[in-house]
Amino acid sequence: PNVHLVNLAKTPIERVSARGIVTSNGEYPLDLIVMATGFDAITGAWDRIDITGVDGRSLADAWSDGPRTYYGLMAHGFPNLLMVAGPQSVSGSTNFPRAIEGGVDWITNFVAFVRERGITRFEATAAAEQEWIDEVVARQDRLLIRRSQGWYTGYNRNVDGHGEGTARYMAYWGGAPRYHSMIEQLAADEYPGLLFEHTE
Repeated sequence: PNVHLVNLAKTPIERVSARGIVTSNGEYPLDLIVMATGFDAITGAWDRIDITGVDGRSLADAWSDGPRTYYGLMAHGFPNLLMVAGPQSVSGSTNFPRAIEGGVDWITNFVAFVRERGITRFEATAAAEQEWIDEVVARQDRLLIRRSQGWYTGYNRNVDGHGEGTARYMAYWGGAPRYHSMIEQLAADEYPGLLFEHTE
């Protein structure tokens, strides 16, 4: 009896009063107000770091229409950037600690690979990045979640450009076993789709 469902789209908040919240339908006395205004999941933290790639382009600008990654681990145009639990990895669609562990192991082995070979610069090619994006899109578009309006699909009307009708592919929905098998194969094949430069 002390719980009321209020549709703020129909009866919007007018103000906060000394007793609670006043909507166009009246006042609701409250003991506590929790301000839950939404959050910018998956890419928000990356957008807030001043990461600058080639030609001075920021990561936030590069991802303004949605993230573009190489297995959620790297991004074309941003050499030497490695992402743990990055966008379009399996982290957003499975058990998070296990996903992070797999990503950390892959990155650790990759760093050992480049150091052993004197590689000073690495970057995913645009074509390899696009191949991964195509896989991410194909896996999400076969699910009902493709129609959802939630942070899993990048929908958040509190963030500019993340509103209704904007398709954003934030996570990989092909399953953790498939994802880990794919990134392990990349390592076994010595990282196809990457460009390397060595110290002279």
